Amino acid sequence: ESLEKNNSDIVLCGFCHWSTIRQILVLPPRELCGTFSREEFAENFSVLYGKLLLNSPCNKIYKKEQIKKDLDLGEDFLFNLDYFSEINSITIIQDCLYNYVQSNENSLSGKLRNNQKEISKMIHKAAGEFLMANGVKSKGKEIDEIFLYDLINSMEKLPFEKNMTYEEKKEAISSYVTDPYVIQVSRRTDLPIMEYKIINYALRFQLKKVIWQFCCMKKWLLELLQSLQKGKNGDQL
Repeated sequence: ESLEKNNSDIVLCGFCHWSTIRQILVLPPRELCGTFSREEFAENFSVLYGKLLLNSPCNKIYKKEQIKKDLDLGEDFLFNLDYFSEINSITIIQDCLYNYVQSNENSLSGKLRNNQKEISKMIHKAAGEFLMANGVKSKGKEIDEIFLYDLINSMEKLPFEKNMTYEEKKEAISSYVTDPYVIQVSRRTDLPIMEYKIINYALRFQLKKVIWQFCCMKKWLLELLQSLQKGKNGDQL
């Protein structure tokens, strides 16, 4: 209805993430809802990106004739950036019209891609280039924060990897802490969430052992939480 009423090239809405241990409602800020030109949208891009509303296709309706490229590297956000670059207008509504149900709450054990760091760097650069192309001089702290969150989440998956040796996992962490691009972003960005703040601090000062130990500790805590949750559900049954 919103697409037809406003004749927009894309409509974006809120979504809800459901799992057995949490329910997270993600909605666009009320002041950012409405119909905007591409340039106006670019001004608020960082805020929406920081709320994870821009990455996935699931909370959007597109116009087929506006799609110029297929998904590349399986990266939804790169596809969205290409699409955003072609639009004249976007409508943002606050309704929650998509529900993501995560049947396996152990998301950290998801498959770790070998080239995740390079993909994250590509996405980070592409977001900055989109903003520059649309006259936004300051890209906002959210762009750097999401980049670091992606990297930290990748490192947190390492203890779950069954197809990697201990030495390979240590080498993977070394590849992060020795990357000048990663370190540069880390040193200029403070993360608000404590668990990420700790790993980012260790990343900033290239403390490989601290990162590994913290990731292992988080794996243990997550497994303990899931065990307690299953026990609670069993008692309820």
